[in-house]
Amino acid sequence: MSRVDFRQLLRLVAMLREKVYRPVHPEFESEIISLCLSLLFYEYGAICSRNLADGAHLYSRPEKIAASFVRLIDEHVRAQHGVRFYADRLYITPGYLRKCIRVATGMPARYFIDTGLLSDAYALLLDESLSVDDVSDLLHFSTPLAFSAFFKKYAGLTPSKYRSSLK
Repeated sequence: MSRVDFRQLLRLVAMLREKVYRPVHPEFESEIISLCLSLLFYEYGAICSRNLADGAHLYSRPEKIAASFVRLIDEHVRAQHGVRFYADRLYITPGYLRKCIRVATGMPARYFIDTGLLSDAYALLLDESLSVDDVSDLLHFSTPLAFSAFFKKYAGLTPSKYRSSLK
């Protein structure tokens, strides 16, 4: 990956972080975060595809692992919140997964899991037929209190207050 490509990914990660930690438009927050996350993933995919266009350059091992990790998060983040699950699915140790993700993206593996989980939480909270307890259950948190603490840590307000801000 070139330095220009790496800087582009870092800019997208910084933008995503800003949208998660400093929401400006709460009524569109879940959509904005989902789109930023998708943009980051698609940009990463485009960079990897560009590197393979001539057939000569192969993905580095950390890049292959990062791409597989992102696909697994997309499939399993609602039910699986731990790095160990993803490492086991990739047949590597959690420590090696963390190292590969850091090398390939500059960000910790936990960040991608939490961002995917938060994106799903925003989307589920838009559905007013689901209670906060229901959302907590759908996202496989041990208790609604644990979900509320997670959501407040990243969104800056409780799930209930987030819902109220949408009205």
